[in-house]
Amino acid sequence: MKTDLDRLEDRVRSESAQKAELQAGLYEVRGLYSKAIADRESLEARATRAEAEKAAADTNWQRAKAQAAEDATRLTELQESVMALTKQVQQLLPLQPRCSTLEVERDTAQHKLDRLQEQHDQ
Repeated sequence: MKTDLDRLEDRVRSESAQKAELQAGLYEVRGLYSKAIADRESLEARATRAEAEKAAADTNWQRAKAQAAEDATRLTELQESVMALTKQVQQLLPLQPRCSTLEVERDTAQHKLDRLQEQHDQ
């Protein structure tokens, strides 16, 4: 009987040890599960932030593309304006010597007028 009692005590100790081991494993699994949930929530939050950042970047990209298109249009307009002004300058260049001559004649005439007025005033 003592042997049966010893075997039962050994069995109770063994099962108690197994129960303690299973309980420790259960606590460990619960801890890992809680950590996994926290990690998942953190990753979901990061994903949400990344999506918002991507949406903002997409919006900025669309704005930049629109601005680039406007800039290209404005540049074309400016180039056309420069070409038109260059053409006008080319058309006016032959008149430059005549303008210089007329300026000299004007200055001469003004000088003569000034002298005549001085003579008249005296």
